[in-house]
Amino acid sequence: MFGSLRKSSKVVVYIVVAAFIVTGGLMGFGAYMNKGATSSAGVSSPVIASVNNEQITQQEYLAALRNQAPQSSQLGNFEIIPFRLRVLNSMIDRQLLLQQAEEKGIKAEVTDQDVEDLINQILESNDMKQDELVSRLEEQGSSLSDFKQSIRQSLELNDRIQKTIEKSYNHITVSDEDVKKEFEDNSDKYQDKTFDEVKEDIKNSLLQARQNEVFNNWMENVRADADITINDPVLKGYNALTNENYETAISTFKNVVQNNPSAVMYTYLAEAYSGNENKEQAVKTYQTAVEKYPDDWEVYLNFGNLYQQMEDKDKALAQYKLASEKAGEDFMAHYQLYMAYSQMGAEEQAQSEMELLNQIRDKMQKQQEELQKQQEQQQTQQQTQKQDQTQQQEQQQDQTQQQTQTEQQSNNGNKN
Repeated sequence: MFGSLRKSSKVVVYIVVAAFIVTGGLMGFGAYMNKGATSSAGVSSPVIASVNNEQITQQEYLAALRNQAPQSSQLGNFEIIPFRLRVLNSMIDRQLLLQQAEEKGIKAEVTDQDVEDLINQILESNDMKQDELVSRLEEQGSSLSDFKQSIRQSLELNDRIQKTIEKSYNHITVSDEDVKKEFEDNSDKYQDKTFDEVKEDIKNSLLQARQNEVFNNWMENVRADADITINDPVLKGYNALTNENYETAISTFKNVVQNNPSAVMYTYLAEAYSGNENKEQAVKTYQTAVEKYPDDWEVYLNFGNLYQQMEDKDKALAQYKLASEKAGEDFMAHYQLYMAYSQMGAEEQAQSEMELLNQIRDKMQKQQEELQKQQEQQQTQQQTQKQDQTQQQEQQQDQTQQQTQTEQQSNNGNKN
């Protein structure tokens, strides 16, 4: 369940930090207007984490989550906590980068034009005019000057972060020999193209790959040397689980299931026991989970995965069967079951899941076609109504004109 996350962790570091520079650091209009909002949902402490004694507050974390809200709207139960941890880790990495920028004496270079350009982008993306922006700011007790200052601060922070990232790999180069070797070693990849045609693309690709590797390794060392504390118990436990700190994960999730139990938390606790080679306790934890949450197909699926790891095929199949029964018409649930059956060589069960997938797909397509038909009918009705209204207006205008002409003729007759 967690292997793929660990394998891609180095790549994720670069991507998450880069994404946070674009989305989390640059404060859009909506984020600025909501920056004073506070909430206690989902965290256990006003300070959710600390990085070398510098705090990341609950308010800052929730603001970052709100910035990422469109990405989280379609997440399943078992995807929410990983998403929340990725957001927090991006904030931690951002804090570490700013600390490195301070240590290295890296300064920001932001012009007035940079500020104006970003404000224009914000206005365009929100379909607003500057007068409307000023009015909205004044309604919130702010001003355009305050907004510009906030934009400048965000740009300065991001400029320092970007320069720090670039400084970590600015010594990396790619030689002509490297480019030629890549071309010769992967000749099938560059079919029908000469070396001169692709050499710049190869050089840029090699350079980017090396820069990413160097930055990820450097960032990993910065993190290892840092004093990082996560106070939110769920995020702390999941972070420990993904980093194979199973004892910490076990103790954390044992407390969580006592105080705030859910199917997800029991699953994480069972995975922690399993990772710590305590399969017996992992089984007991899943048994408790299915008793408490008998309709949650994901619990049965993960329970089956545990039995498969234990090479107990019969018990794995029994749990997968229950998962399939509980999944209803959940397409992704049956797809995961299809993959699980296929991986363990249960071809008959895999075929059954594939048939269910086809049935669900066909039903979804039919529903989509019906929805599209309804939308087309509504559009036709709206167009007909609009045409009728137009005709009525034209008739009323004709009647008004005729009445006016009649009155004029009558008045002219009276004058004569």
